[in-house]
Amino acid sequence: QQSSIMMSPSSEQVDDDEEAAATRVPLVKDAWPVSTAAGPLDDTDASVVSTMSSSRVAAATGNNNENNKNNNIDNPQRINIPVGAWRDDFWDLCNYGGLHPSVLWSCCCVPIAVGQVATRLNLTWLGMSGATVSESTVTFRKLFYLVWIYWAIRAFILYLVYLVDPNVDSDEYVRPSQAYFTVCAIDDVFSYGYLIFSVIILRNTRKQVRSRYAIPEGDVCPAGCEDTCCSLWCPCFVAAQLMRHTTDYGAYPGRCCTETGLPPTAPSIV
Repeated sequence: QQSSIMMSPSSEQVDDDEEAAATRVPLVKDAWPVSTAAGPLDDTDASVVSTMSSSRVAAATGNNNENNKNNNIDNPQRINIPVGAWRDDFWDLCNYGGLHPSVLWSCCCVPIAVGQVATRLNLTWLGMSGATVSESTVTFRKLFYLVWIYWAIRAFILYLVYLVDPNVDSDEYVRPSQAYFTVCAIDDVFSYGYLIFSVIILRNTRKQVRSRYAIPEGDVCPAGCEDTCCSLWCPCFVAAQLMRHTTDYGAYPGRCCTETGLPPTAPSIV
């Protein structure tokens, strides 16, 4: 009997436990407490909900601020490009000096100049739009390798011309053999093919620049022929103007040996 009395709780203790259970707020991890077992939220529950809301809003705000900070680091200010008109005149070849990279590449190797402009604009190696990220990142390298391959083959052909030319070591004119004329014809075809390819990619790139920045044609050439005519007759001036228009050389100096013709730290263009 004594044992049973010790194990049985008193009526006062039972009343205290029931009162504590009625006023206890459930611990919620991933959801807001909307009611208790006893019914709607009382003043104590509302205070807890308000405290939890304030802490979660503060945490979310802190995460957003951190994300915005990271976005500002990952997305630097871009270079603004003029819209509706060219940045400068067609004949302003030496605006930044006669030895500026834009002058050197446009006068000495048009495909290299086109490759740098196309890389800035995320174009294909043919100067066309629609390139994926992986395609646009290799645009300059493709044109660079094509130029080197062309000159390697051209050098070999010219060496063959030298070998079959009978007038190299002759004091008097000697009519060359048929092999000489054949090799010269191959050299001509190869050279004109390179010229036509250069004009095509330059024309495509200029057309993309005019379309992207809403630059109208002039009144010198027939309608629809300006890109082709300028690229055919004045390729050096066209390439140099494209290079000047698609960046701000006053803020970011030109570079010869980069894929965009700009410093690696230069931001993207708009």
